[in-house]
Amino acid sequence: MKLVKATLSDDEDLKKVFSEQPIPGLYDYYVTRPHSFFDQYKLTTDDYQTYMLRADDKKIHAMASILFKKAYINDQEQTIGYVTDLRVWGSREATLTWAREFVPIMEEERQKRQCQFVFSELEQYENQAYNTLLRRRNRTSRMPRYHLFRKFHLIVIYGKNFFAEAPLPSIKIDYGRTEDAEAISRYLQEKSVRRPLRYNITAEELERRCRTWPNFSIQNFLIARNYEGKIIGCMAPWNNRDVQRIVAKKYHEKSFQVYSTSRTLSPLKLTRALPKVGEVFNVKHITHGAYDNPDIFYSLLHHAYNDCRNQELLVYPNYYGDFATRPPRSFIHVKIPYGFYTLLDDEKTLDSFLHPNPFIPGPDFQYSYF
Repeated sequence: MKLVKATLSDDEDLKKVFSEQPIPGLYDYYVTRPHSFFDQYKLTTDDYQTYMLRADDKKIHAMASILFKKAYINDQEQTIGYVTDLRVWGSREATLTWAREFVPIMEEERQKRQCQFVFSELEQYENQAYNTLLRRRNRTSRMPRYHLFRKFHLIVIYGKNFFAEAPLPSIKIDYGRTEDAEAISRYLQEKSVRRPLRYNITAEELERRCRTWPNFSIQNFLIARNYEGKIIGCMAPWNNRDVQRIVAKKYHEKSFQVYSTSRTLSPLKLTRALPKVGEVFNVKHITHGAYDNPDIFYSLLHHAYNDCRNQELLVYPNYYGDFATRPPRSFIHVKIPYGFYTLLDDEKTLDSFLHPNPFIPGPDFQYSYF
């Protein structure tokens, strides 16, 4: 087996192996990418590398991607890395070869960019990757150590209670307009100042996303204003079906109960039915979210839910300690536990500002994009 860097010529092979290997977790699913495999990475950066472990017969046995971009860590601008789409299939030989070959490559890519910190996220408790990487018995493995940065729940809203509370009438909500780009970017920056990991979303970056993300424009934004016209909250629901799709493979235990409930109550218009096995989840991700208080978040979420077409589900991350974005009781939802991690080798110690701390805002990390 040989570790090689993926190129555009490997696009179809990567998409094929990616869509054929189920990911176990709270529910089992496949990930498919309808166009280029690399479109997911291009959402936020052009600096990414994908590595594959290929056998002599050209079969892919393992893969991972490393993304790099500018960010602020502890209020200092620097390049950070993000490891994603880590998959190891097949034999013990593949696992050992991957551990031996990938870590030096990751370190080399990191050092090229003077990148001090690398992050990743994992579904907790149920996921095979979680058990392999965090609960492995062989502590002498060369795989990097995963240090918990912050726990979060991926909230999936699939229904609304019959007696749901009405939003506050004093909060006015409008759709975004081209002239709002500067004000939105300034508001997002102001609300992220205290985060231990944050990005500088300028008006230019916002305009780039509106221009290059499929099915995304400034009109995706829902903007809450007070009586003076000042922005007091915003979010941008976005369906990323043209970049990445999640296909249901199997529901079990808790997820099967959720699936059954959604199917039973959907004729009463109380829930939106989860897809059958083999069908694609119809999802809108809450992106670019920032809010002055929970009432504003609820008003925007209520508007976003009513705005959904084709029975879409709403998905967003809620970090431990973030009371403003806890799922309101008016909505029927399910929580999927995740962890956001810092990757370090054995020779490094974890900086204090990367320790889990529910008393400060969570990192500016979005599940649907980096």
